[in-house]
Amino acid sequence: MSGEEMTEMGLEPNPHSDFVGEVAERAGLSRDDAKDLVPEFLETIRRFAPEVTSAQIVDLIPPELRDRTEEKTPVDDPTIRDFFLELAEDEDVTARRAARHARAVASTISDRAESQELEGIKSGLPAELADLFE
Repeated sequence: MSGEEMTEMGLEPNPHSDFVGEVAERAGLSRDDAKDLVPEFLETIRRFAPEVTSAQIVDLIPPELRDRTEEKTPVDDPTIRDFFLELAEDEDVTARRAARHARAVASTISDRAESQELEGIKSGLPAELADLFE
């Protein structure tokens, strides 16, 4: 249930309630592996997204999962394939598995974002990367 749907029902959405659990379920990972995946995803997205857009994404992640990210050199002319390969290298998994993991994190973020936040993120990303946040 999205944050907007919860608001419409008169419920207060908690944007950080069990973020790791949702990522784990979507990616087919243990909670510990999902907890390690989120900062790796953030490190990678920071290289592939403009600074303002990556900051918007980071703001939607629980604070305790943000601390482990470090700055890396931005990628020129990023492609989704390059993104998956970079994440695969960081995770030490195949590119196919990294793609599944990236989609799990991005879809969890998407489900928790308000529509205006999500549109801002998607409009700031290269089209291929924006498709992750459907």
